Amino acid sequence: GFSDFIHKALGMLIKRGENGEIQPTDMAKSISKQFGEILIDEYQDTNDAQDMLFEAISRDGKNLFTVGDVKQSIYSFRQARPEIFMKKSDEYPDYDGESCPSKIILGKNFRSRKGVLGAVNYLFEYVMTRRFSGIDYNENEKLYFGELYPEDKEVPFEMHLICAPDVNAERDAAYIGSVINSMMNSGFTVRD
Repeated sequence: GFSDFIHKALGMLIKRGENGEIQPTDMAKSISKQFGEILIDEYQDTNDAQDMLFEAISRDGKNLFTVGDVKQSIYSFRQARPEIFMKKSDEYPDYDGESCPSKIILGKNFRSRKGVLGAVNYLFEYVMTRRFSGIDYNENEKLYFGELYPEDKEVPFEMHLICAPDVNAERDAAYIGSVINSMMNSGFTVRD
């Protein structure tokens, strides 16, 4: 499958040096000259093989730009290792306008209203700790309002927890449908 292609590519792009360290092959060096920049989105879902591949075709990582949010890592079943992202996030200093490698925190959320962001931040502060989820939900991780929506009225937030011993998609969907139906019947609108 797909992972076979990655491992075959790695066999052509990396080699072990005399001291056992991983080095790019001549082919990788040749390929790296073709790219001014390498941009990788959803970097939190990178696995070890993919990360080695990115490093091999970059110019010692100096033209490698990654974007991600470890809170959105969902591919552990594909051997995604959010620890790769976290290690760089922990080690890299904030960008000062010159230094690389470094990090830039993209902290504003333009998709959600203040009420939703406040509720998510409140819940995640209690649930997301490094010990429990691999990340401390601190000031760098919080979602900040990007001021895209007019905030002329307070938008209520509700959370419904379905506590059941078994997974039942039909029951969950029926419950969600009943909540949406109730909201529509009460005249609730998403936009004016």
